[in-house]
Amino acid sequence: MPHTRTRLLSTLGSELSIALWDWRRDDMKGWLYVAKVLTAAFVALGVSTLLDLPTAKTAMTTVFIVMHPQSGAVLAKSFYRLIGTLIGFLATVTVVGAFPQQPLLFIFALAFWVSLCAAFAKFNRGFRSYGFLISGYTVALAGIPASQHPEATFLIAMTRVTGIAIGVLCATAVSALIFPDRVSSRLSASNKQRYVDFLNFVVQALIGKDGASAASREQLRFFSDAVAFEMNRTLAAFEGAQGRHWSGRLSKINAAFMKASSRLNAFCRMRAYLEASRSDAYRAIGPLLQETAAWMTRAESLRDASPNTAKRIADDLHRYADALPGMIEATRRGSDKLADFSAPEFEATARALQYLVADLAAYFSEYARLDDRKDVHDRQADRVARFPHHNSYTDALIASARVFITIFACGFFWVASAWPSGVDFLLNAAVTSALISGLPHPVKASINLGISTVFSAIFGFVFIAYVEPRVDGILILWISLAPFLAIGAWFATKPKYFRQACDYLIFFSLLVNIDTLGTYEQTTFLNEGIAFVFSNFVPALFFALIMPPTSRWLKNRHLVRMRELILHVASRPTAGPRTTLEGQARDLTFQIQQLFADSPVERQEAIRWAYAILQIGNTLIDLQNALALVPSTSVASPAPTWRLAILRARSSIAALTEKPTASRLEVARDLTRQAITGIEAAVDACPPSKERRQSLLHVLSLLNIVDITLLDAELPFADADVDATPLDKIT
Repeated sequence: MPHTRTRLLSTLGSELSIALWDWRRDDMKGWLYVAKVLTAAFVALGVSTLLDLPTAKTAMTTVFIVMHPQSGAVLAKSFYRLIGTLIGFLATVTVVGAFPQQPLLFIFALAFWVSLCAAFAKFNRGFRSYGFLISGYTVALAGIPASQHPEATFLIAMTRVTGIAIGVLCATAVSALIFPDRVSSRLSASNKQRYVDFLNFVVQALIGKDGASAASREQLRFFSDAVAFEMNRTLAAFEGAQGRHWSGRLSKINAAFMKASSRLNAFCRMRAYLEASRSDAYRAIGPLLQETAAWMTRAESLRDASPNTAKRIADDLHRYADALPGMIEATRRGSDKLADFSAPEFEATARALQYLVADLAAYFSEYARLDDRKDVHDRQADRVARFPHHNSYTDALIASARVFITIFACGFFWVASAWPSGVDFLLNAAVTSALISGLPHPVKASINLGISTVFSAIFGFVFIAYVEPRVDGILILWISLAPFLAIGAWFATKPKYFRQACDYLIFFSLLVNIDTLGTYEQTTFLNEGIAFVFSNFVPALFFALIMPPTSRWLKNRHLVRMRELILHVASRPTAGPRTTLEGQARDLTFQIQQLFADSPVERQEAIRWAYAILQIGNTLIDLQNALALVPSTSVASPAPTWRLAILRARSSIAALTEKPTASRLEVARDLTRQAITGIEAAVDACPPSKERRQSLLHVLSLLNIVDITLLDAELPFADADVDATPLDKIT
């Protein structure tokens, strides 16, 4: 019996320890975040009460706005919120002072300012974009109440700035000091995991274990990962000196990763094309692929993401890259059965393999230098490695127009109806229209915001009607608010409900109107609640009617912008920064994934264009770089002919990009082959020992890559649409 009791207690203790471990792994971080949110909110409320601020709710609301599970996000959002608020403060004083007794002119100026800030926000990303939005709708939050009392404009604006400053300080202090969850730690972990995943993907791709479709799916994951990595990198810079020290190097790692992953995808597509066409070149280059795969397999078997291991792999790849031209020459001489029509394919595949190995070595070298304490910054290299985003003036203009019309229409309704709660209606409509202006699905976001406000109004009414009249003292107020706020804070730990939970917390704190001088009038609460609810649903109506982002025209514009990236590369006389092409293609693909979330066919078509952009775009940049390295002496007799042929081929690719049609595709193929014929004649005219012969062979292999790319049935060139809209008709 004692033995049985002991065994039972041991089993119970084991089960309890497992349950505690599971709770710690799954739920402890969530409850810790809830505690941090409540602590920051109550400290902000207490400080505001202690300072006898007229609107203590502003400080508490600010906490809910800037609070985030990661401390870097809190610091970044707080920084841009303060900057945006100060700019908005100056704009408030200017606008209210200019139109003190002219409501329609004031509303026009307000709508213009908010729409202008929304347009500038479209040219930025992350919390920097949020900073522009804050500077816009701060004029609504402070200026609309001040327009009713122009003599108190400065006091109203300063009260709001003070409340926001208190909320920001409390949120940042709690997030940074109490069990901080740093973005830099997660970024370091994701960097290592990406390194391991990519190394494994390289091995699988070279072995040929995964098909082209599987490689495309994996490549799509790396597309999104590069954008998310860049977002987290900018947040990590706010966490301290180490984050800022790493920022430039992480940017270089991301740039090298994008280039290497694009090379790998292009090489997989080329190999899949040769395999499908049963080309002799595929069989001839097979031993080289096996040798390269063996090198990468030995590297992958180390299963270590440390910089030292990466340096070893990079050194091995550099040595292999130096030996690869000799191996290719030996394979070329040993392939007696290689048909004449397969030789260009062999040369193109061999050149693509050389580029792939070199870029893989560059990526591993950048990764290996991450922990190098010798802080030698190359500012020019840092600028080249920056992640460039793809922006559109048309998108900014459309977003600005939606915001302007929504705010002006709501303001006109307020003036015409003389609604007592019209102040709350207008200011919140301005805030909502600004916040949703840059989202891929603004109508859906506005509706979700309205639903969250309904829940805020319900719980707020329960609090103000049955709880708040019984509160006596700040401590009892904290205890009374805790259950209502904990609900929202807990749902904020779930990524799926994060936005809705934050909206609930914000509008709950606004509606219950926790000020130094408490009010318990339920009629006022209901009027304000109705105004807030309708002001969140009304922007959905305007955004659904005024050129909605889901319209066919705007969706086609994203595909046009995809094609436009190739047009820029093909029409440039010299090669631009490769990072511009890589970053903009990924940023645009990320936007399309969000916009076409409910349209898998259109999303897949856009992704196919993204692959085509990187494949042929990188090849054209390589071609321009190779042409620049051809010795000037080669511009003698044959040079004008083949150079002009290459220019015509590039122009035909630009024309194909401008309007993809079957006839233009055929013209691009013919002119590319003419350029190949011209460069072959130039090669034959050069002595074997001349340096320019090697340079011309380099150019020839790149033209062969272009030719194979245009023949690839998996890329969108092969099924060009004769009804495609030209760029100049849309942009």
